[in-house]
Order: sequence, then C-alpha cells, then structure tokens
Amino acid sequence: MFIRLGEEQDLPRQSLDSQQNINQSPNQDTPIRRLGIFIPVILSFIGLVVSTYFTRNDGTIHFWVLIVNGFFWLWAVKNIIAGPLRRDGGAVSFLLGFIAGIIELVEGKITYSSCVLALVGAVIVVTNFLIPIAMIHKDPGIMVKRLKKTPEWVASFRVYCWLSVAFWSIGAALLASDIYIQIYLQE
Repeated sequence: MFIRLGEEQDLPRQSLDSQQNINQSPNQDTPIRRLGIFIPVILSFIGLVVSTYFTRNDGTIHFWVLIVNGFFWLWAVKNIIAGPLRRDGGAVSFLLGFIAGIIELVEGKITYSSCVLALVGAVIVVTNFLIPIAMIHKDPGIMVKRLKKTPEWVASFRVYCWLSVAFWSIGAALLASDIYIQIYLQE
C-alpha cells in the first residue's frame, strides 16, 4: 500500500537536530560505526605480528608490507574517487610500500631497495597521520566541518590516527632493522 502525500498535507516540522541527522545520511554516526574505523588498524597490527613471527629470520618477503599497504592504498584511491576525501595523501605514501611489497613478491625475498622504499613510505604515512592529529588538536571543529562528521566521530578518528602512527612507527623500526641486516649482516 502506498500513501501519497500531497502539498495540502502539513507534516510536523522537524527540529534542527533531527534535520541534521537526516542530512548526515548515509554516513550516520553511531557508536558501532565509530568502532568500525579501528578494525583496519587492529588487523594491521595482527598482520604485522604474524608476518614478523613467521618470516623475520628466514629472509622471505614482508607480507605485512604488501597486504597492509595494498589495502590502505586501495582505500585511499576509493576516498579520492568516491569520497569523502578528494585529496588523500595515502594514495602516494601507501603506494610506495605497496610497490615495495610487489618488488619483494617478484624477487621472492627481502631486498635493500624494497626495505628503503617501504621505510620511506612508512615515514610519509606517519607524517600523513600527524597532520590530522595536529588539526584536531588545534581545532576539532575543522574536521567536523571538513568531513561533515560529528564531534564524537572526530574524537574516534583522532584515536585511530594515533594508533596508525604507532603501527607505522613500529613498522618503520622493523624496516630500518632489516636495512641494517641487508647492509651489515648479509654475506
């Protein structure tokens, strides 16, 4: 059964708050959605630990470099094409690590050049995450307006950025140690 509302029917006026909630659709902010932004970085930590545990001493490729950078690069490209961001630094920084992972996959081993490329990418990624952290610290309203999100979402995003800084800093340290191994400990 369909109900047709004509011009002559008066609908109750909605409050400004309910109108804002309607305008936020389809990106409605809920606690579950805010928790969802942590899933990729948590999975990245798990992948880093598992990959490092199984491949640290045998010289095989950094699976975490290939998979994590590939995933986040695709996400950055999606952000540029479909939104919400039209500029995403991850399209460049994650690409460096993704290329490094592909080099290792083709070579079948960790190489000096792949480690350096992945390390440069990781350092750029850390910088990319520090930028929104600084913006949020200075004025959280900037991100609320720019991304059209709620203050609660921006607070969750800030935690996500700090977790990402931690992840990529640990990854950069591991890559730097592999560069050291490549230079000084390889025959």
